[in-house]
Amino acid sequence: MRPGRDPRGVRATLDTVALLVRGSSLGARAAYTLLALVVGAGVFTTNLLHQDIVAQYDTALASGGNVLVISDDNDAIAATSCENLAARDDVRAAGWVRQPTVVHTTSAPGVGLMLAQVSPGAVQVLSSSTPNVTAPGVILARDASTSIGATTGSSLSWEGTAGVSVAGVVDIAERAPTMTRWVLAPTTTTGGVYECWVEAEEGHRGNLETTIRASSAATPNAVIRALTDNPPEESIDGTALRAYALAPAALALTSLLLLTLARLFERRSLAILSACGTQRAHLIQITTVAMTVSAAAAVTLGLLLGVGACVVQGVSPVAPGLRVAALDIGVLFAAAVVLATVRPANFLTTLRDD
Repeated sequence: MRPGRDPRGVRATLDTVALLVRGSSLGARAAYTLLALVVGAGVFTTNLLHQDIVAQYDTALASGGNVLVISDDNDAIAATSCENLAARDDVRAAGWVRQPTVVHTTSAPGVGLMLAQVSPGAVQVLSSSTPNVTAPGVILARDASTSIGATTGSSLSWEGTAGVSVAGVVDIAERAPTMTRWVLAPTTTTGGVYECWVEAEEGHRGNLETTIRASSAATPNAVIRALTDNPPEESIDGTALRAYALAPAALALTSLLLLTLARLFERRSLAILSACGTQRAHLIQITTVAMTVSAAAAVTLGLLLGVGACVVQGVSPVAPGLRVAALDIGVLFAAAVVLATVRPANFLTTLRDD
């Protein structure tokens, strides 16, 4: 405590603040209640939008939004050049695929499967994951596994080949719907191949085609195609992005209006304090603390309501929604200071208007 400050004056100030908070008018209490509901709705909505945006992005990413395929019908793409693309900072994975041949396994001779030699990097791009590949095993696409009743660890045989172990089963339907009945045989080669599959790091698909064309993997007759029309960043619904961007500002503005409304409802109490001789500096101090306490209580309640709604609805209460609440608290504190400096109406005028 600073020298010269009367502790009784501090206590009196706090008592006055407590009296203002407890004695808030019905209108002010309604405004603070609405504030709590608005904050809760803002936190829940922001988290809901965030979850929807992330889900849209992840779906676009899983479907190959960052994947480009180089193909050459003459099998002229250099396998080594294709694999070397994976060493670039803007490339997540790259690998080649040879032309497939039809095989019939002895366990299901009536089912035709497509057998193709691939590099391990191609399996990673096709399945958007990194399967555990154990040479000389093969990897089955999910539909191929189901059609012949084989799983990881099974042994397969077909014309000219016997006792090949199944190293894994992968889902490639999202990125390669025409290859769902394929048998992938990981191997190495230095010759020419039919296709080169390349997946860019997130945010780098726009530069990937230029990167590929500048590499030796792109032959004169090569065709480069993207699996999807747009990269993941451009596949998100624009309305959701705009709503997510505007949510904090809308919440802060609505909260400010409610705080201003609460201040107007308390004009009679403030006018009485002013008429009783309360100094302006002291009145500002009392008003600021009282409004900040009430607003903080409302925001805290709203935050709890918002997080509770997220839990009930299965929405993850992640950081964006909490940042919205933090921004709202900052805005309300600044607004409380500004509104507290507004001179209360003249006491007699206030009584006459009431």
